[in-house]
Amino acid sequence: MTLQDLPDVAKAGWLVKQGGLVRGFKKRYFVLQQGLLYYFKSDQSTSPQGTVLLESVQVRAASKAEAGRHHAIAIQTPAGRTYMLAATSAEECSMWVVALEAQSYLPGLAGEDGNS
Repeated sequence: MTLQDLPDVAKAGWLVKQGGLVRGFKKRYFVLQQGLLYYFKSDQSTSPQGTVLLESVQVRAASKAEAGRHHAIAIQTPAGRTYMLAATSAEECSMWVVALEAQSYLPGLAGEDGNS
């Protein structure tokens, strides 16, 4: 899968992501599409570094004390993993939070009739 293969992109752009094992932040290109959040090393990458299923996640703005960064976003999965991202501005952070929340409740994720 490449960036060009992703139709119906709801939002895309650069954020920094905290690593899972190494807790430093790295700049990644994120693409939000149909209940999935893909992240790539660059906007020219041919395959994603990872994917986050947004079904039933909790999305919120995170404090600098919690994240170690200003304009942070926390995405907590039902399994308990927390993805920590950060935007370059408060406005960009708010736009990502709204877009992520909207994608986390897509009715198509549960099935065509809304049932699992």
